[in-house]
Amino acid sequence: MVGAVTTPSPTRAPLVAELVGPAGVGKTTLSEVIGARRGDVRTGIGLWRLPWAALLPRLPRLATTFGALSWHARSPRWWQSKEIFRLEAMGRFVGSTSLRRYRALVLDEGPVFTLSRLHLFAPDVVLRTSWSRWLDAAIEAWARALDIVILLDAPDPVLARRIRRRSKPHLVKNGTDHDMAVFAASYRAAFAHVLRALAAHGGPPVVRITTADEPVEQLAEQVLAVLEKADGR
Repeated sequence: MVGAVTTPSPTRAPLVAELVGPAGVGKTTLSEVIGARRGDVRTGIGLWRLPWAALLPRLPRLATTFGALSWHARSPRWWQSKEIFRLEAMGRFVGSTSLRRYRALVLDEGPVFTLSRLHLFAPDVVLRTSWSRWLDAAIEAWARALDIVILLDAPDPVLARRIRRRSKPHLVKNGTDHDMAVFAASYRAAFAHVLRALAAHGGPPVVRITTADEPVEQLAEQVLAVLEKADGR
């Protein structure tokens, strides 16, 4: 799908991939380079970068869902509800006909990332209450929607150096090397948990790429080669 010359048929859905990895691994930069290189690959699709056109149609359904479940103990906090709402909207956006002109969609902070955060920071809400029914449905839906997951990683010292150097804030930016290593390990474990759940529903294959040493341009070529092979059209 990412290969070459022909224009994709508007009747065929694009390949859907997600870049996943701990903070500092370079997901956003890599996604930007891929998008700049390939006009037929749509990047920049993330939990907090969805268009309003994707969010608004979900409001009535999600309001009903949240209203019903809010009567239960341990209902989601505001940040959790926002992430659940946006993940639902992302599913609709990824499946929209407006994206059929692309050969591939690359998600950054997509379903694996979001479900991992909920598993990591809200297990009491998502795993032990009526929200577990939503989780089961989300896992099943994204197991069908995702075609491939590209799991990026780098050694902990590399991740720590990158987090400290970049301008944007981060939860452990001022922490010790140990703090950062523990933080990265917790996300790796959460990713593994979600990927196992997806696999149990026939979910996507996982390709692992190390981002420690190679220039981002070479990493972009690796990802594009993975997408082309996964497409198989």
